[in-house]
Amino acid sequence: MSNHLFIFSIIGAVNESVWEHLKLGIFPWFSWFFIRWYFFPYENSYFGNLIAILGYMFVILLIFYGHVFIFGRHFLPISIASFYIGVFFGSIFEYLMKFYTFSQTTELISLIACIIIFCYGEI
Repeated sequence: MSNHLFIFSIIGAVNESVWEHLKLGIFPWFSWFFIRWYFFPYENSYFGNLIAILGYMFVILLIFYGHVFIFGRHFLPISIASFYIGVFFGSIFEYLMKFYTFSQTTELISLIACIIIFCYGEI
């Protein structure tokens, strides 16, 4: 339908792979991050966002490869559920980071890492 146009591949899935499940969350996560950063700022927002994204990715990969290892094959409902479970845990991780204080260096490194993940993830 989209003929694999680049603009659609930035914000949506073009095939049914694990990478696409990871990518599906990156664009909305960063969109929400900038809305939250502007309207509801908190001190550790960059580090919290980094932890959320890494946690989200880890949970999806753990569930996907875990169920493929256990069952010997891929089940679509589990794969789809892994996205929602990953987003849930990523949100919990980010919320918990809100209550800790980190240095400005940690925040700067986290911001750079988030930008790299966003740029690499949207290609």
